[in-house]
Amino acid sequence: MIKFEYQGVQKSLIKVIVEKYERITYVALQKILRKKDIKINGLRINRNIDINSGDIIEIFAPLNVLTGEILIKPIYEDQNILIVEKPINIEVSSQSSTLDLGYFVNKYLNSKLETAKPCHRLDRNTAGLVIFTKNDMAYNEIYKALKDRTLEKYYLAIVNGNFVKQSDTLTNYLFKDENLGKSFISNSATFGSEKIITKYTVLKEKQDYSLLQIKLVTGKTHQIRAHMAHIKHSVVGDSKYSTRTEYSATKYKNQLLWAYKIKFNFVDTLAYLNDKVIQLDTLKIYEIFDNL
Repeated sequence: MIKFEYQGVQKSLIKVIVEKYERITYVALQKILRKKDIKINGLRINRNIDINSGDIIEIFAPLNVLTGEILIKPIYEDQNILIVEKPINIEVSSQSSTLDLGYFVNKYLNSKLETAKPCHRLDRNTAGLVIFTKNDMAYNEIYKALKDRTLEKYYLAIVNGNFVKQSDTLTNYLFKDENLGKSFISNSATFGSEKIITKYTVLKEKQDYSLLQIKLVTGKTHQIRAHMAHIKHSVVGDSKYSTRTEYSATKYKNQLLWAYKIKFNFVDTLAYLNDKVIQLDTLKIYEIFDNL
């Protein structure tokens, strides 16, 4: 529990909290309010009321939720690489180095006098495994593996609808509109488009929803989200690629998509990793699917 006395001109509660804790996310703040985990002068509230100088504010939430601090728990680590789980609502890297995953990874490594940089990215609202490298040799080798498509990345996605084909390889063309920040899929090549290949397997189905394992053969911006929407099976909770009806029908307001497994196929210095499969614990993902 955090308790403090506000001093200043009258402001809304949300403005007071955001000014004090700049890195708190909108999602976290709304959840705290919804659960009535805030007291003003001893009274629990669940709405954005005005705060006056001298008011006592008590917030019943962990400090790291308020500060936006991410506690790094390695999924795998050795002298060359570090693999961590990225939560939603954070960039892998950004212009503001105090607001991205890389900042917290290097804060974690600081005590070891080590640094690391990411080899790839995930969308801000996609959770899952991100590889960081601790030296140029490892970075170059992983970068080459990604370019040559010898490093295998698998995702789990909960999508709308059920499938006739329980597995398939989708081949289409993707065009990214930089102005809209959105990717568009076509069945044939168009000016500026790139060929994309996405493989999926249905793991579990229920009425209106399917749980997929997806393997990216190519890796383009928003590839999974745009490709699934193109075949009329948008990722649940995806505000950008779902239809308005699909998005309003779910309580989830971020896409239910996780980068959950990595397989290595190196031929050089990092070949010692080839017998390892790095994977998230999928129990919570299956629970989310079962509770839809």
